Amino acid sequence: MTVFLNEMEPPFNKNGVIDDFQDIILKNFEVEEKDMEVYPWLIKFTLRGIEFDLLPATNMTAKYAPPRNTVKTQSVRLFEKIRQSANPSAASRANSAGLTEAAVEFIKQQSQFAHKVARLTKYWNATIVYTGKIGGM
Repeated sequence: MTVFLNEMEPPFNKNGVIDDFQDIILKNFEVEEKDMEVYPWLIKFTLRGIEFDLLPATNMTAKYAPPRNTVKTQSVRLFEKIRQSANPSAASRANSAGLTEAAVEFIKQQSQFAHKVARLTKYWNATIVYTGKIGGM
């Protein structure tokens, strides 16, 4: 679940956003702290048997007049921000959650075959049991 935040920038753990979301979840839902995994960029928790990943992201459309296509505007402005940053690699990692809607739109435009391959890949990935570190993961 991606939560788009107005006038907030990563890293979200440094400005208290992750802690605030953790407090909200603990106070308002039947979730215990021991059942949560908290990282600088996301919170993982299970609620009523459903696993959630909560990822904060910067809303790149909030500072401007409402655009016609918010998905495209979000991705264009986010890519521009990444390009202009001093460290594009770090900026892309920190802002990747902001491209969630663009990724969904991309997948929607793909063929049924591509959808089936994606589902098969997700299933396969969930069934793999491995130990240790694998490069790139």
